[in-house]
Amino acid sequence: MKVVKFLLALLTITSGAIFLTSCGDEVETPHEHTWGEWEVLNPATCSAEGLKGRDCTGCDKYEREKVEKLAHNYDAGTTVVEAGCTTNGVKLITCTQCKDIKTENVEALGHKFENGKCTKCGTFEEEAKSYTLNVEANGGELNDITGLYVENTVLVLPTPSKTNYVFAGWYTTASFDEASKVDVKLVITSDVTIYAKWELVGYEITLDAGVGTVNKNTLNLELNEVFTLEVPVSNEYKFFAGWYLGEQKITDDEGTGLKPWGITEDVTLTALWVDSKEVNGIKFVYQGEYPQSVVTSEEVIAELGKVTVLNDNGYLEYNGNQYAKYVYKAGTSAAYFNNGEKLVDGATYYFRVEPILWRLIDSEKGIVLTENIIDVMAYFENEKTNEDHPAATPNNYAFSDVSSWLNGDVKFAKKNFAMTAFVEPLDVIKMTEDLDNSAGSTGDLDNPYACDDITTFLYLLSYEEYKEIYKNVLGTGATKVSDYAIAKGAKVDNYTMKGEWWLRSPSAKSLSVVLSVSPTGEICENKVNDASIGVRPAVVFKNLIPKGDEQNETK
Repeated sequence: MKVVKFLLALLTITSGAIFLTSCGDEVETPHEHTWGEWEVLNPATCSAEGLKGRDCTGCDKYEREKVEKLAHNYDAGTTVVEAGCTTNGVKLITCTQCKDIKTENVEALGHKFENGKCTKCGTFEEEAKSYTLNVEANGGELNDITGLYVENTVLVLPTPSKTNYVFAGWYTTASFDEASKVDVKLVITSDVTIYAKWELVGYEITLDAGVGTVNKNTLNLELNEVFTLEVPVSNEYKFFAGWYLGEQKITDDEGTGLKPWGITEDVTLTALWVDSKEVNGIKFVYQGEYPQSVVTSEEVIAELGKVTVLNDNGYLEYNGNQYAKYVYKAGTSAAYFNNGEKLVDGATYYFRVEPILWRLIDSEKGIVLTENIIDVMAYFENEKTNEDHPAATPNNYAFSDVSSWLNGDVKFAKKNFAMTAFVEPLDVIKMTEDLDNSAGSTGDLDNPYACDDITTFLYLLSYEEYKEIYKNVLGTGATKVSDYAIAKGAKVDNYTMKGEWWLRSPSAKSLSVVLSVSPTGEICENKVNDASIGVRPAVVFKNLIPKGDEQNETK
């Protein structure tokens, strides 16, 4: 995405802008890389990864990728010590690529007794004694040589392997006394157990994500390696707070290892999940669900294409998750998802229904605002008249389509936001009484289109709330747009991937104009029937009202 944005900036300088925001900002279509053939920079070997690179034919962008190490290709081997009746032979096998050499035992042939005497070596049967060899590899992998051997059998001991360890030799004592170290060859003269000694050079981490999921559950790290572990995706209304080893915090909430982590062996780390988190003093919570991220997995897309029945929430279901389906209709300029993928006219896309992230903007009243633009729609579909309420102007928030959609009425009964996002909305959200729609809330005391205060659940911020009351917790107002809203035609700045969103305040200039917030956070004006403006609902969550203030009404 950073590359796309860099190219967009470069193209703007050289060829002019083609994107028009409601505030007059101009941008242009991002450059799409056209990659040349891969060139091998360093060939892969059996012991090291290779490297390849390629150029974009349309710019100076260059990218590199690793090439996986080659697997050893051992030959059939050459016998250097012939096997005897009681002694193993030795065979050397060589990798044809890197010339790595390993040894293999050739199993002893065994005596062939006739009339009490071996016809091969002359040993008498009563003289042949056998002893048991046991092998403790201590987690290593090898060709097992445990078994019964004739006295004086000479074994060439194998070299085992173990991930993140270097083999340090065979010993006949579990305490690895130096005097008990065995040479490469072992002569069987009694029952014996040999123990593999290992020196740690790395370790394996297993990730237990709990109520979340990760793409890779295990990974191998070298000792003292600086690491960043994957941040899991929550399957519930939780925030990731770091990976833990017991009670010891190993990473921060972005997966970066916190020194000293003290891991010197294979461990399992557990994800810690919390109900809320604070960033720069601002609290965030999850509540409710709504379609947001575009599905990129070809496997999931193929399976969703087979689903024909919607569930009670109006979504497709697959593998325990819910998805919304939408066919994209192109506008006048190119559109891109947050991952940089360009939308194709007429293409069908699927969006995962995910927990909604909310920003707490009023801790005394429990008021929250969606962190991102979650959908897009017209403030009022008809810019001239309100047929249901003839006395109301189209920019009267009390009778607007967007207010009806947020809370639900006859017109929006099957698709209103409250019933879609919250399974039990009345158990979660609190009604706001006397929502201020006065002229003062619009930023113009002489505004002729100010309307009556209303009682409602979900609502849009006013000019006054955005510019004055909550400006410290809203920052610049520049807001990201969900993939779902982008597909439905949201107005997005392709440099920053920020969008434009409605305020509830009417403009004083015209009965068909309403205020909005631009992708850069400035106040703009748009026609009420502009269906490209995003929606950021605000609401009171009951569980965020301070204890003792349950009767506190938001006014």
